[in-house]
Amino acid sequence: MDGVVALEVAIGLSFMFFLLSVIASGLGEWISRIFTVRASTLRQGLRALVAGDDRTSRESQKFLQDLMDQPGVRSLANNITPIGQNETGLFRFFKRTSGPSSVPASRFVASITDIALSDSPDMDAQAAMQRFTTNNGHMTELPTALRNQVQSIARGVNREIGEAGARFAEFRSRMERWYDESMDRVSGWYKRKLQLVLFAIGLVMAVGLNINVVTVATELWQDDEKRALVAAEAAAAQAGSTVDEPVGEFLRELPLPIGWTDSTEDPRIPDSNGGWVFHVIGWIVTAAAVSFGAPFWFDLMNRFVDLRGGGKDSEAEKKKKGKDQPPPSITVNVDRAQPDASGGG
Repeated sequence: MDGVVALEVAIGLSFMFFLLSVIASGLGEWISRIFTVRASTLRQGLRALVAGDDRTSRESQKFLQDLMDQPGVRSLANNITPIGQNETGLFRFFKRTSGPSSVPASRFVASITDIALSDSPDMDAQAAMQRFTTNNGHMTELPTALRNQVQSIARGVNREIGEAGARFAEFRSRMERWYDESMDRVSGWYKRKLQLVLFAIGLVMAVGLNINVVTVATELWQDDEKRALVAAEAAAAQAGSTVDEPVGEFLRELPLPIGWTDSTEDPRIPDSNGGWVFHVIGWIVTAAAVSFGAPFWFDLMNRFVDLRGGGKDSEAEKKKKGKDQPPPSITVNVDRAQPDASGGG
């Protein structure tokens, strides 16, 4: 019996973390756009890509700016403009143009070759491939790390392929593959930054709305009716039911002990210094859980719900449903996506 109770508590917690993560993800993407986190991370990655360890030199900074000014890259930039004609105060902050948040490999390689061949735009494929192996012409404008990479790839292609047109096509293909591999690392940088943002948002929600994982888990463990209701809502979400109301409203309606109260006898409010220490730890654990993101918690909740159902679905039925079931459709309203401070139960 205790095993079933523990499983239903795990379902309730994972469902709560999923809903909180949906709110945090919406806010995180909004913050990311406002502060152009994607664009700044991309610029950081491009600087590392073209300059290697020499990222602060005037040469590498100038080349990076030249690269960003190439038509194929500049056209990807996002314009952020304020509402209204007279920009003052906060509106002036938004009046700026960010760099692109992503640059396709084809455009990056085209921009590099355009810079390297800018002194001879009509150069044929054979002469171009010869140029890429030397320090002649505008190849000297490339930072040393990037120039060495271009030369290495070009020499390898020239050794392996005889026909000039095929050489140039293979050169571009290998350059694009090298770029994509490097951008995979940049994507990892962005995900780590976003995870920190989610943790900060989660901590603000945990403290502001008094969401303590220890209090919630205790309440669910002790109250059979509330535990069954929350588990049923989680199962409905797993089945693909659509939640049309804002997430905060939906979360507020769940019988969870969240929110602040004036009552000193309410279990949501600690009655001792030691209790407050554990309460703060509970907030931090809640924030850390939110930083894992909504997909993680939805997948974990699915596993718990399936386990609670005794694995009723056959393997064929699971394949028919799809290996990775998408989360239910949920409306995220930034202005309203917050539970009532009085709590949900």
